[in-house]
Amino acid sequence: MVPTNTLFEQSYPFETVPELLRWAKKQKLIAKETNRSKLELKEGEYAVPYKNPKKKPKLNIKTGRIKKMPDKKHFITNIKPEDRILKNIPKYADNKPKVRFQDWLCLKKSPNLYEKLNNYAWGWSPNGKCYGWSHRAVHGFKIGDKVTSDTTGNWKQKEWVIKKEWEVERLAKEFAKDVS
Repeated sequence: MVPTNTLFEQSYPFETVPELLRWAKKQKLIAKETNRSKLELKEGEYAVPYKNPKKKPKLNIKTGRIKKMPDKKHFITNIKPEDRILKNIPKYADNKPKVRFQDWLCLKKSPNLYEKLNNYAWGWSPNGKCYGWSHRAVHGFKIGDKVTSDTTGNWKQKEWVIKKEWEVERLAKEFAKDVS
């Protein structure tokens, strides 16, 4: 058998199929990410990925092998991200949510900028609330909310009204820390 790198009396930078694929993409002989389809949304429609995508055998472009990869499907909604709340999350007939609440509320886990040992989850949503969550519970806080003495995460241990943005963030962090 003739090795591939001396096939045409020329040296090639690959010896295996994955290397050949990477080289072909770099030379722009193959389009990158050819197996991804883009969603076609109408005006006023938004896509939210489903919670548990089923895995189907597909060609992995990076390695050139067949691999079980998630078949990503999206829930199409007309509800703007600013109008989404936990109560209007889409559910199946058995009352289980179709999508993750983090995707529904457009939450991103905030980076650990302030505390190095901060590993609990909190983040801002486009609806103006700061959410704190764990595997047990989720709660959103915003300026103007009334905090009672029994609210999880209340460091003042008395009834008060949230007035500043840093108080909202701290409540979300404390809530996530307490329920983790």
